[in-house]
Amino acid sequence: MSFIVFAVLLVAGILLAALNLEGAKSGEVGGLGCVVMVVALLLGGVAGYGVGDRSRDARMVPAWEIEADLPASLEGKGMWMAGDSVVRVRSDGAVAYGMDGRVRWKYGLQGAQVVCMMSPNAGGGAGVGLIGYAEEDKPCRQVVALDTATGKVLWKRVLGEFVHSFSLIGVLAVASEAAVLPAADGVRAFDPRSGKELWKARAKRGCAFEPAEDELGISAGRLAVVWRCKKRVLLESIDVTTGKPIWSVPVPGQRKIETVSVLSAEPAVIRVREKGEGGDDRILAFTGDAEPSGVIPVTGREGRIPFDDPSFPLVHGMSVQVRNGMIYALRDRDRDVDNMMTAYGLDGRPLWSRTWDMGQVDAFSVQDDGIVLVYEGYKGHPDRVTVLDLRTGEDTSSHHLYDNSYYFGSFPAWTHRHHGLTLVATPASGSPLVAYRKDKD
Repeated sequence: MSFIVFAVLLVAGILLAALNLEGAKSGEVGGLGCVVMVVALLLGGVAGYGVGDRSRDARMVPAWEIEADLPASLEGKGMWMAGDSVVRVRSDGAVAYGMDGRVRWKYGLQGAQVVCMMSPNAGGGAGVGLIGYAEEDKPCRQVVALDTATGKVLWKRVLGEFVHSFSLIGVLAVASEAAVLPAADGVRAFDPRSGKELWKARAKRGCAFEPAEDELGISAGRLAVVWRCKKRVLLESIDVTTGKPIWSVPVPGQRKIETVSVLSAEPAVIRVREKGEGGDDRILAFTGDAEPSGVIPVTGREGRIPFDDPSFPLVHGMSVQVRNGMIYALRDRDRDVDNMMTAYGLDGRPLWSRTWDMGQVDAFSVQDDGIVLVYEGYKGHPDRVTVLDLRTGEDTSSHHLYDNSYYFGSFPAWTHRHHGLTLVATPASGSPLVAYRKDKD
C-alpha cells in the first residue's frame, strides 16, 4: 500500500513539475511540483511506517513470566493443564499458576525425595495428577495423587519391588474414570478422588508389566497396556470403567523388541523399537484385534521423527501427538532441524505435510481448534507462534514473538493455548514458563 501511495504522489509531482516549467514565466505554478514530490516522499514513508507498524497487530508480547526455579539445580519434569491453571512439575514437587501468572498452590516433597514419575496429564474432569517420587537413583515406588485445583494430597500408594528403576515414563495414568498403577501381576485401577480400588486386571500367564521397557496409557475410556511375555510382547486394550479386556494383539517385530511406548490408548498408537543393529523403529496404529492398521517409520526418506530431542524427562516429547483419529508428527529433514510436520491417518498414509525452510518447530500442541506451533527462526530462539488447521495444515493465524529473550540458551519443549494466552515452557530452571498475548498497541 505504501508503495502505491508513494508512486501515485510521485507521478503527480513529476507531472506538476512539468507544468511548472511551462508556467514558470507566469509564476502561476512555481515550486508546486517540488512541494508535491516532497509530500510524496513524506507520505510514502509514513504510509510505509504504518504498514510496517501494522505488524504490531500480528505479534505477541509477554503477558507474564514466572520466576526462575531456585536453586538452579532444579529441573522441570513436565507440565499439566488443569482447568484454568497450568502446573509445572519439577524435581522438588509441583507448582500451579493461574492465567494471571500468580501462584495458586505449591506441593513440595520432603527431605531428599525427588520426582521420578508423573502422569502425562491431570486426569481430565477428575482434576487429579499423579506423581511418583523416591530418593535420587533409588527405585521409584512412592505415588501421590494431587488435587490439581488445590494441591492437596488425595491419597498415596506404594508400588511393589517389581519397580527397579528411578526415572520412568508411561507408568502412571489417570483419567476421569480411573487412576491406573502397575502391580506385580497386572494393573490396578483406583477412584481418582478417593483412592478406592475399582478393579484389577491380571496379566496373562507368563506375562508381566515391565516398567523400564513397556508402558500403559489412558485416553477416551480405554487403557492400553503392554505386557512383556517370555516369547512375545502383547498390546491389550482394556475398558477403563470395568477393567475388562476388549482386545489383545501380539506386537509385531522381526527382532527382539527393546521398548514399546504408548502414544495413544484410543485409538491405540505405539512406538516399537527393536534391539540390535538394523532393528526397526516404527509407529504402529491399531483399530482393533488385528494386524496394525498403519505403519509409520520413525526414520525414512522424508527425515527422522526426533523422539530423543531434549524435552521434559518424565513425559514423551512433543514430536508425535494423536487426536481425533489423526497422527501428527514432526521430522528432521536437514541437519537435525525439526522443519517438517506431517499428518497421517490411522492407515499410515500421509494426509498433508508442511515444511519450514528458514527455521524449525520447537514445540507444538494439537488442540480442538488447531495445531499451535512455537517456531524458531534464525536467532536460535522462538520467534513466531503459528496456528495450523487440523485437516489441511494451512495457517489460520501467525504472530511474531516480540520479546523472546526469555529463552536464550534454552529451547521450548511444551506449549498450550488457553483463554487468549499462548503458554511456552522449557525444562530449564532459568526460563521455566512464559505466557504470551496478542499485542494490543
